[in-house]
Amino acid sequence: ATFNTTTCAWVVTSSANITTDTAFGSYTWAANGQTYTNSGTYTIVPAVPSTAYSSVSTFNAAVSSAGYSLSSTQNFNVNNPTSGSFGPISWSASANGGLFFCQTPTNSLSTNGDATPITFTFNPGVVAVGAYVFLTDVSCNVVPGNVSVSLSDGATQIISTSSNQDFLGFVSGGSLITSITFSPSIEFITIDDLVIG
Repeated sequence: ATFNTTTCAWVVTSSANITTDTAFGSYTWAANGQTYTNSGTYTIVPAVPSTAYSSVSTFNAAVSSAGYSLSSTQNFNVNNPTSGSFGPISWSASANGGLFFCQTPTNSLSTNGDATPITFTFNPGVVAVGAYVFLTDVSCNVVPGNVSVSLSDGATQIISTSSNQDFLGFVSGGSLITSITFSPSIEFITIDDLVIG
């Protein structure tokens, strides 16, 4: 939005659809909800969903390349809570029906209900998140299947998993990631070694 001092009006354009509006005094741009009172050129950069990585090494490289650093790994076991913090960032895990700790093949976090999603929330948001993502049966044995993953920034990914070493990580495209949800196609979603950036 720019303020035309000759006509004393705001002129607004948007990169997706060019829009011209006229206003006197202050102007609230509907595209971003911001109110402008000073002359200037204002641009909205569209949010870009996070990019997915299926290996620890490419995820770590992308995090480093973006100028971020990673937290220590959150290992899950019966003695660890389902919420905590990575320095100033708090996190929590939730699932309908509650959560369950698998002690084999690794100490990992799962759900009490089969085919039940698990959601991790972060406050404030994070710029990167990764974990080992796999499916288990009621006895915590790894089983093959698909997992649908969705992030608060609009990123989605479907992965096939058959091992407790199947990794999935995301690096933000600009917006903070405030939540990530893992939805299993069958059996129990299981998460291990959560890390954030």
